[in-house]
Amino acid sequence: MLKPRTPKLFILLGLFAALIYGAYHYGQTWAEQNLFETGRSQLELYSSSLQNTIDKYRYLPYLLSQNQDIINLLSGKQKQPDLQEKINQYLMQANKKTAASLLYVMNTEGLTLATSNWDVPDNLVGRSFQFRPYFQEAIKGKEGSFFAIGTTTKKPGYYLSHPVWFNSKLIGVVAVKISLENLQNEWVMSRDNVLVSDKNGVISLSSNPDWKYTTLAPLSKETRQQILEVKQYLGVSLETIGVFKKLAVGEKKSVLMIKNESDESATNYFFQTKDLAALGWKIHYLTNLRQVTQRARLSTMAAAALIIVLLLAFLLQRERRSKLQTLQQARDLLEHRVEERTLELQLAQEELAQSGKLAALGQMSSVVAHELNQPLTAMNTFVASSKLLIKKGQWQTVEENVTILSELIQRMNSITRQLKTFSGRETEGHEKVSLQKALNYALDLFSIRIQSENVKVKLECLLDEYFVWGDRIKVEQLLVNLIGNALDAMKKQREKHIIISASCFKSDSRPENKTALINIKDSGPGIAEEDIPKLFEPFFTTKTVGEGLGLGLSIAFGIVHELGGEISASTLAEGGAVFSVELPILTN
Repeated sequence: MLKPRTPKLFILLGLFAALIYGAYHYGQTWAEQNLFETGRSQLELYSSSLQNTIDKYRYLPYLLSQNQDIINLLSGKQKQPDLQEKINQYLMQANKKTAASLLYVMNTEGLTLATSNWDVPDNLVGRSFQFRPYFQEAIKGKEGSFFAIGTTTKKPGYYLSHPVWFNSKLIGVVAVKISLENLQNEWVMSRDNVLVSDKNGVISLSSNPDWKYTTLAPLSKETRQQILEVKQYLGVSLETIGVFKKLAVGEKKSVLMIKNESDESATNYFFQTKDLAALGWKIHYLTNLRQVTQRARLSTMAAAALIIVLLLAFLLQRERRSKLQTLQQARDLLEHRVEERTLELQLAQEELAQSGKLAALGQMSSVVAHELNQPLTAMNTFVASSKLLIKKGQWQTVEENVTILSELIQRMNSITRQLKTFSGRETEGHEKVSLQKALNYALDLFSIRIQSENVKVKLECLLDEYFVWGDRIKVEQLLVNLIGNALDAMKKQREKHIIISASCFKSDSRPENKTALINIKDSGPGIAEEDIPKLFEPFFTTKTVGEGLGLGLSIAFGIVHELGGEISASTLAEGGAVFSVELPILTN
């Protein structure tokens, strides 16, 4: 009885082994490809954030090199002490405004004459940085850049430099130091393994603090000597992080093995790299290969379980076909129906989750588009104005426009972090905010539009003494949205005017605090009675398709309530609409 069945048993065992191997190989290949694609996407994301962080400051060394006081100091045209003090103050204020780490001025010998940190004991005045590559590049008439640990501050940073010219003669160098620690802290919070290495393979930035200032490969004596000469990594031993191995699967990929010194164990990582040619760096993304092994094992276990079930079913069928044929058919039918229902349930759950993701993504995109619309419009106007001013040679006004454009760019960066407006729970970044300055900002933002559309703006108030406790960007956005709404409402009116008034009173609900009432009236067509209850709902708008998203008043509503105030709207008897905002103000 056993002999006829033996060949079939061997065949079954062979098929079993082949399927197990195929399942393991497929699971491993799929997991590797999936991790590779994910790593490539993450590399693009992290490299863009790093590039954007540095690019925000690329204009600054050039602007400093054009400062007349700095030119006079380096050329010796004016008395040094008084001029040096003036430039120190200027650099300090510019440093606070731009949120850079350091700004300083050096003569052609690399000696620092003025610096933004002049008021601290270990300031840079009198210190020479002739040995730094960024100075050596600038003294050749080029723009320089370099990453290093500060010899004075002992803090790491990315340096940008620019030569200073006077009458076609190079008279000095200005430098800007940028701290990348905040960006690195964001990488740490992400829990991804991200590294940035310089041209020598030294890791200058890392999401893992233990890997920072290590090397991807042992450094030669010549390379170590070069690093010592420019004092790039003072006080750091620059040990090697791990050992490279090649993984010959699919595309050309590498595996980095990192040893754990505490227990001498080793962890293998997928090692993916992207060149950052503009910075002279490389950025790397590491993925733990345990995920590949785990997924391959899961695939193998699933295949083995399936094969065992099929094999047992086959044997049972042969042994008990005559007695259990009807029961087996019923069981097969029931199993088939359960699988169908399970699949249908999984598909429904996946579609529901995808719909939720798309809805959230759509709403977030709409909010970002709306919030960035006003600054982008203003930037377009200032760029057009600057082109005309350049042709006329009005450079001072062009510089003022560039400053405003820089502020608008910073504002747009801040706006992208304000997507929690509707939650009303965010308190970080609150400060004492002047309502007058916020109003001035809003009117300045719309100044060209107000002039071009012949809008008369009348201010029946003085808000200098009115301050609220909140986020400055949101307070400004509140007034921008309300004034922008008023301008939009008057597009088809022949007579256009906006009246802004304010008063102060003690509210019954807040007897301990004063409340400011701000009214913004327009000469538009007014608001339909049936639209007033829905006015502050997200995505509700009376504008035609393409003219608005219906988010401005909803965002204004959220900001007012976050500030602890109230907002309402009504139609005026003489025509037009009025938006009234009540805000609790600080008493001192």
